[in-house]
Amino acid sequence: MMMKILLVDDEAYSLRSMFEHLRETGVSVTSVESLPIAEKALRAEAFGVICIDCLFASGQDHMEPNEAGLELIRKIRIGDPDVGQLNRKSELIVLTGVSERHTLDRLSKSGVTRILQKPVSTRELIRQLKPGRRQIAKRSSRRGRAPAD
Repeated sequence: MMMKILLVDDEAYSLRSMFEHLRETGVSVTSVESLPIAEKALRAEAFGVICIDCLFASGQDHMEPNEAGLELIRKIRIGDPDVGQLNRKSELIVLTGVSERHTLDRLSKSGVTRILQKPVSTRELIRQLKPGRRQIAKRSSRRGRAPAD
């Protein structure tokens, strides 16, 4: 079975780069740049891994940028109707440039699998993919190259 990954990041360049490199490894990748589209994707499909940018521009005036990513994580873990039940047990990897201890503590307690500090190379992200990382590495080595950064 092919691993399915959802990338949620409002930085278009970073999102496109990760998408292209992960796709080259043979995994199924869906990428989204906004929270409403992420919620729609989460309601429609089960993903093995969800990578979320913590500092996400929410587009909601009442919510701080780092709160938007935390709120999406909370919704995923509780199976909120906005995101559905399909991904409650998915691996959650947070990609963040945040270094404030308070926010990192909140992320650690929110049910995320890993927190990776930005900038994150695609190679490092692939290394961190728990269940499918051996499958990804095998596909890359069969093609005669290591996953690109």
